[in-house]
Amino acid sequence: DDCWKNFVKWKGSWLVEKAEGAATDEASLKRLEILAAGVGQGQGQGQGLGNRGHDVAAPAVAAKQKRFLKNSRILDERMLKQVSKAFPHYVQRREIMKIYDSQTHCQGEEDEGLDNFYHAADGHSYTLLLLRDETDKIFGAFADEQWKDKGGSFYGGKDCFIFEWDEAGNITVHMHKKAKAGSQKRAGNLFMIGSQDFLGMGSGEGGTFALYLDKDLSMGSSSPSIIFGNTKPISGVEEFVVENMEVWAFDL
Repeated sequence: DDCWKNFVKWKGSWLVEKAEGAATDEASLKRLEILAAGVGQGQGQGQGLGNRGHDVAAPAVAAKQKRFLKNSRILDERMLKQVSKAFPHYVQRREIMKIYDSQTHCQGEEDEGLDNFYHAADGHSYTLLLLRDETDKIFGAFADEQWKDKGGSFYGGKDCFIFEWDEAGNITVHMHKKAKAGSQKRAGNLFMIGSQDFLGMGSGEGGTFALYLDKDLSMGSSSPSIIFGNTKPISGVEEFVVENMEVWAFDL
C-alpha cells in the first residue's frame, strides 16, 4: 500500500510505520504486520517466505486445501496432505485449480479425450493428474512441464513424480531415480510423452510406461519404470479402466 512508508525492527518483531497524514486502515495494518513478522522470522532462520513450513502462510494453504477438497471427486483431506508433501517447493504456495474433470468436461465429436485434455492443459506448466479406476484404486502423477502433443517425443524434468495409494490409505511416491549404467543412462530424461494417440509418464522396458493413457482417456496401463524405479504397476494391475480423471493446475 502507498500509505505505508517503511518497516522498522523493534523488540525482535517488525512493525509498520505509517506515512505522515495517511489514513489509518486497521485491516491493512494487521495484514502488513503479519507479513513483516514473516520477513523477520525468515531472515532470522535463513529462510524466506517461500519456506514450505512457514506458519504465516498456514491460513492461505488451508484455504486452498478447502477449495481443492470441495471440488475434487477423488481425493479427501488426508490424501491431499500426503501427496502435497512431495510437491516441489516452487508450487507449494501457488493457487491450485481444476482444469479438467472427465465426468463433467464437455466433450464433442471433434474435441474428445486427448484433444480436450491438451486444450485444458494449455498454458499450465505444473499439473497434478489424478486417476481412479473401476476398482476404486487411486493413483496419479505430478508434471513439471505443460502437457502437449509433441508427436511422441519425450519432455519434462526431474521434478516429475508418480504416486499411488494402497487399500489402507497409505501413499507411495515414486520420485526420479538417477541412471546407474548401460541403457539407463540414455533414459535419463524420459519423463513425459505426448502424441495424438496417447500420453505417458516414466519410460520402462520395451516401450512401456509407469503411466499410460489411451486416446480416449478411458483405458490405461502401468508398468515398472526405469525413470521412477517403481517395480510394480502403480495401478495395481497392468491394465485398467478409468472411472474418473482430474487434472489440477498450479498457478500464480
